[in-house]
Amino acid sequence: IHAEHPDSLNRPRVLSLSRSEALSGNAFPLYGMRNADGFHDNELASYRLFRGGQGNENYMYNINQVAQGQAENAFLDLMNIGDVIFDTRAGTQYIPFKNHHSDGHLYGHYVVMSDSQAVKALREGFDYKNTLILSEKPSESFTQSASVNGNAKITAKPKMDDITYQVSSDKPAFLLSSGNFHRYWKATVNGKPAKVYKAFGTLRAVAVPQGTSTVRLEYKSDAVRGSLTLGLVACIV
Repeated sequence: IHAEHPDSLNRPRVLSLSRSEALSGNAFPLYGMRNADGFHDNELASYRLFRGGQGNENYMYNINQVAQGQAENAFLDLMNIGDVIFDTRAGTQYIPFKNHHSDGHLYGHYVVMSDSQAVKALREGFDYKNTLILSEKPSESFTQSASVNGNAKITAKPKMDDITYQVSSDKPAFLLSSGNFHRYWKATVNGKPAKVYKAFGTLRAVAVPQGTSTVRLEYKSDAVRGSLTLGLVACIV
């Protein structure tokens, strides 16, 4: 997998469905990689819907055609999955994908849908490469455009709770981050707080201005920070 994707900072995720302990979903951080299926009892309902339940139906429904370059799978692309590992009667199988959606894709155009509507649209062939699906209308003014020229790259080793992108765009755009949305995710754009939107039913999106920007996403639990503060006050008292 390292050989297939030598850029360690922008290496795509692995979808590992194997029962092998060495290849289980939660083992991949040990190898410096991000897994797309390391969720258990605490997994998000929106992600279950996105991936198609415990059987990963939305990831797997046309995987043979995707592996042969004969079809695309919006769910695999949007979650930035570049490799799939799963068990068969013949042993553990590994499938690398040559063409996959990048983590940090830019969009100039969006539509608004509910989580279930977004997943249904993706299964029915929605143009996910050119149009972003948001769960709510942006609170800030945003001038939509048919296309955006630019790129986004991860600039520091991504962590479970901290990821930074360097973005360049010729127009105002939305940056799609291929990870699950949660209200505890906080964003800054060029050091200023920015709203994190839910995109495609479960992913994250942040509005960025024209030009060059640094976007940082951090997972900060308000409840945990509040509890620590109360505990500190109690200790002082």
